Amino acid sequence: MTGFFEMLEENNIDFDILRMHLKSEEFLKEAGPVVDDGNDTYKVLDSEIDGKGIFASKNFNEGDFIGYAKVNDTRTLAGRYTNHSDFNNANFYYIKENNNSVLIAEKHIDVGQEILVDYRYHTHNKEYYE
Repeated sequence: MTGFFEMLEENNIDFDILRMHLKSEEFLKEAGPVVDDGNDTYKVLDSEIDGKGIFASKNFNEGDFIGYAKVNDTRTLAGRYTNHSDFNNANFYYIKENNNSVLIAEKHIDVGQEILVDYRYHTHNKEYYE
């Protein structure tokens, strides 16, 4: 989890304040509900990184679509449980045309491997594309 705390420090984000914010009614309302969209390409399991994470149910190659992170203003399990790593193997991409976000493999991912993104490049931020 060291890389996560380094990322917070780089962005001047206090961990305790962030944790309180993520549990706040304001954040939960803005983030929307979490839904299981029935995607069978990954599983939610306990993570050695933090809490729960998503793990590949099949092999992915660079550029493969893993699943939706946000669709129709709701977060999917991938959008909720994908953990941070400085050594990410996937990234979120915002789709401006329909306001959805997808998770794409950035390198080969083996079955059973945790799917990880670098939160520094988290593209749920719509302003990133404007």
